[in-house]
Amino acid sequence: MSTQRRYGIAISVALILGGVYWALTGLTDGTKTGQSSYPVQGGELTVKSASANIEVRPGDGTEVKVDRQFERSVFGSDPKDSYKDGRLELDSGGCGFLAFNCATSYVLTVPRDVKLILEGSSGHVTVSGLEAGADLKTNSGNIAVHDVSGPLDLRSSSGNLEADGLTSTAVSAHSSSGDQRLDFTAVPQSVEAKASSGDVSIGLPPGDTTYKLDTDTSSGDRSANVKSDPNATRTITARTSSGDVSIEYAR
Repeated sequence: MSTQRRYGIAISVALILGGVYWALTGLTDGTKTGQSSYPVQGGELTVKSASANIEVRPGDGTEVKVDRQFERSVFGSDPKDSYKDGRLELDSGGCGFLAFNCATSYVLTVPRDVKLILEGSSGHVTVSGLEAGADLKTNSGNIAVHDVSGPLDLRSSSGNLEADGLTSTAVSAHSSSGDQRLDFTAVPQSVEAKASSGDVSIGLPPGDTTYKLDTDTSSGDRSANVKSDPNATRTITARTSSGDVSIEYAR
């Protein structure tokens, strides 16, 4: 077989495969939406999710409202949710054959005075405006928090942790791989931020408050430009194995 013929066959095969790919990616039902609502029982809501991006917003009333948006090929299955005994389960469904055109996202409107416990396997998490605190965990994905008060616990195996507008008095943040940034608008009582790999930055409100500081990095720079006192009752811990550590007054 001549070289020219081999090239011709290769081009033909590439065109056929490209056509098959285009045809499969076109087999989609488009973007769909759905909505559910459930009465929240007690002062705590637990949310469990497999693979989806989740945004949590504050709401009034006593119900959690679930808005879902998703894309699926004709081979996939739709997401669904269920609620029982204070636990909201978000099932992102299946992507199906070859997983083309597959994405799921949720917007949860949660009573602002309910404590949120959320655990996701994969996907970004954004939470804003809650007043009773939150425990947020994801195995793979970023966590972003805005204007939250009450105790806050952030954990990610792989992803950045970012929080601003914090009025929480107690904050704990742990990550295996990813940067951390915590910005406070009210003086905290206790802050613990630890990372295995990534920068750790903490911004505190300006003022005369003193803090007991504990900072450390095995590989990176350290800076702590806030008023400190080893006998202070307010404590700030910022540690990383690989990355920079910074404690400054927020601008």
